[in-house]
Amino acid sequence: MSRRKFNAFAKDSSGSVFVYTAASLAVLLGMAGLAVDLGYWYWSQRDMQSAADSAAMSAALEMARGATPAEIETRARDSATLNGYQHGLATLVTINRPPAAGVHAGDNNYVEAIVQQDQSGFVSAMVHSGDMTVAARAVATLAGAPSCVIALDPSADGAISVEGNTTVDLDCGAQANSNSATAITQQGGKSNITAESIQAVGGYSGSNFTPMPQTGMAPTGDPFAYLQPPASGPCIEPPGAPKTYVSSFSGTIPVGNYCGGIVIQGADVIFETGVYTLGEAGMEITGNATVTNEAGGVTFYIPDTAVGLPSTCCAGQNHTVYIAGTTSVTLSAPTAGPYDGILFYQDPASDPTLVAELQGGSDMSLSGALYFPGQEVYYAGNNVANPTTWTALIASQVHFVGTSYMSSGNFAAAGISLPLALASPSLAE
Repeated sequence: MSRRKFNAFAKDSSGSVFVYTAASLAVLLGMAGLAVDLGYWYWSQRDMQSAADSAAMSAALEMARGATPAEIETRARDSATLNGYQHGLATLVTINRPPAAGVHAGDNNYVEAIVQQDQSGFVSAMVHSGDMTVAARAVATLAGAPSCVIALDPSADGAISVEGNTTVDLDCGAQANSNSATAITQQGGKSNITAESIQAVGGYSGSNFTPMPQTGMAPTGDPFAYLQPPASGPCIEPPGAPKTYVSSFSGTIPVGNYCGGIVIQGADVIFETGVYTLGEAGMEITGNATVTNEAGGVTFYIPDTAVGLPSTCCAGQNHTVYIAGTTSVTLSAPTAGPYDGILFYQDPASDPTLVAELQGGSDMSLSGALYFPGQEVYYAGNNVANPTTWTALIASQVHFVGTSYMSSGNFAAAGISLPLALASPSLAE
């Protein structure tokens, strides 16, 4: 090629725009691809954070029951697996008690969960031969108070309500799982609720709260979902009518299956140690009755076949448990066996229109868990003079009426095991 032709070729700019455009497109596509990788890693980290949070909370619950380090690790890793991150191969779930880093490093009251996973990129793999390690970390503790009042209904207004002249004083926490804007309500200038913590998935209305409710909280699980109905056995009394004890009766009621339920009207009654099944009418205690149980504790099971008796609180609804009037009722749950800590247990499959009315006032002392997962409970009690009383109330909805007091002591003082799900683990980091 002659010098003249070469110089002409070198000066010719036609078609160069295509070269520049192609080069620019390659850079832009590379940047877009990296953005996709970064977005994917960010999404993975957020998803992984949920697994780390869950693992840390599960580990804290195991700490509550005094589990061994191996048991704590196993429970936490099982929780991470349920959230999509199984320990092994490219995924590591590390549990440290005490935490190995952070502001709570070395503090045995805290537990640390780290979830990490090697992940490849779509575009970054072209320029980087190795995988990217994505990790999430959480630290949990049991510093919070246990929740002894839990309303399980996911959407009800006033799932926990306090009204009139009601004073509710809890040495524990209260939790409403409802996402309603008024999941917790306080009405009237004299009604109030004081607790170690007050929490709701949704919101609240009213002002007489100590402390003010925390909103937007995660729902708590049903702490007694594991319970299984007792074997019913033969009917002590034929079905069709409740076994009735009137004021002339004074003595011990044998344990067993009361197919028609039990009605106590002014009698002096002692329940034997064991499990009572209360069919049809459930249980009603009124008049000047005096009711206690033997030292071993009792559990009252209300099957889903119970229809109850007409309620005083709610027109058109029946109650399966009713304690009211000038009664003196002191009942305590067993401290061992499959119903350890369970005083009342209504079958979750029961008619949701049924209610429980526990309005024995200051002469009612119910020590243990009152479990009505599908029903509303109207509550007014306990005996503030009893330092060993601790009542856990878990129901679809909880309505405090009259002058109410709960948990003047603790499960340990009452000799009752604190159910793990009533403990209140919280995330610290």
